[in-house]
Amino acid sequence: MGNVACAITVERTVRGVARTLRTVSSVVLVGVSVGACSLLTDLSSLDADQDDAGKQGTEGADAGSDGTAPTPCVDGPNRFCSNFDEASPLTRWSMSDNVDGVLSTEAAGLSPPHALEARQSAGGGWAAVGKDFDPAITGLRCELDMKFSGIPTNVGSEVDAFDLITSATGVEDHNLYFGCLSGQWQLLEFQTNPGSPTNLDRGVAVGTLPENTWFHVVLDTTWSSVTFTANGITVTLDGLKVPTTAKQRELRVGLTYSTKNVTNASVFIDNVDCTTTR
Repeated sequence: MGNVACAITVERTVRGVARTLRTVSSVVLVGVSVGACSLLTDLSSLDADQDDAGKQGTEGADAGSDGTAPTPCVDGPNRFCSNFDEASPLTRWSMSDNVDGVLSTEAAGLSPPHALEARQSAGGGWAAVGKDFDPAITGLRCELDMKFSGIPTNVGSEVDAFDLITSATGVEDHNLYFGCLSGQWQLLEFQTNPGSPTNLDRGVAVGTLPENTWFHVVLDTTWSSVTFTANGITVTLDGLKVPTTAKQRELRVGLTYSTKNVTNASVFIDNVDCTTTR
């Protein structure tokens, strides 16, 4: 097992704008056999800071299974949280938007009563909420619960559910994102390199995750590296190219991107809890 480079044409959404890249990029899957390249061939993939100093578990941020009233999560100086149970829950976020997609906060939550549902209304549609963090933060840790349905396994399909976007002066947006490519969930790093024959485009395989079942996700990054856990599977990407001097850092969750051959996907999100370091 080793690092494998796979040549593909990449289509990515950067801040909600679909962009098809004319150049051929190289996706490097860390620790994946050469046979995995066949899964990726011809893939059409690709405001104010309110977060908390002490990380608190999601169990205390929401209602329990006994049907008691939900406990509102409370933002702090270095904390942002959202359990989608309070009135007008999307107002906690910096952005909520969609293109050929639908956002709902009436879906049944892992911790009752509610969760965010992001679903398509047409092929290639997306729907997501976004939170802007202080660009000067030196690290970010986010936990959330996730469930999905209608995610295809055919070669060339992609659905993304989590995207950390960093914007900096003089360079293209940097994306650190979690997506299902041709049926395999991966953590990926992407950035367009204008004028270069290749783009920054690499990832590490997380593997197959259960459909229609809630699982826990944790992302912990200091910009130079990231540790990511989904359903108890932990992977790491070192040597990240995240701009350390940024003008904007935004976390998006939901159905943040899909290819046009995906027509019936939904992603459910609950118990978002993020803390920053400075």
